[in-house]
Amino acid sequence: MRFPVAVSGLEVDDFDVVNGDATALEGSGVSYRVTVVATSPGTAVIRVPERAAHDRLGYGNEQSQALAVTVTDGGWAVTVGFDTWDRDAVLAAYRAEFGREEPDWGYTGNVADCVAGTTSQAFRDSVIQRVNWYRRMAGLGTITENIEHSRTAQHAALMMAANGRLSHSPASDWKCYSAAGATGAG
Repeated sequence: MRFPVAVSGLEVDDFDVVNGDATALEGSGVSYRVTVVATSPGTAVIRVPERAAHDRLGYGNEQSQALAVTVTDGGWAVTVGFDTWDRDAVLAAYRAEFGREEPDWGYTGNVADCVAGTTSQAFRDSVIQRVNWYRRMAGLGTITENIEHSRTAQHAALMMAANGRLSHSPASDWKCYSAAGATGAG
């Protein structure tokens, strides 16, 4: 992690860790590295609390953003991919995510014929990648696609497109109505 100015007084016990323990701290000035051992599989969240470190004038730091990593029985499975405490790392992650070429959506449905269709796997993977980028920025773990939820959401989108309106409780007389679409809307 990086601080905007040189700090001192930071100790390994200063870190707030959920589902883990901070066991070692290296570094000085603006750059530090903390070692965290997870307590159990799941998401470990690490923060530097307010006033844990101080600059040369004695001013304490603000509480850091949460850094989250996912842990499996075999060890660290997925890391956040970038340190949200490091401005340069966040900018690089932003440029990589929003500078990439989006795949074609590959829609196979037809609203006029009430065919829900689907979108390409590459497009759905791209959507999940973008959602996970935002989740990592918020200090949350990543998600994967639920194929059944995607299917019912596609049917709900078809109904709403065919009727030109949105509803969590579409009426059974809606054009292109289906039980799957009603489930997806709800």
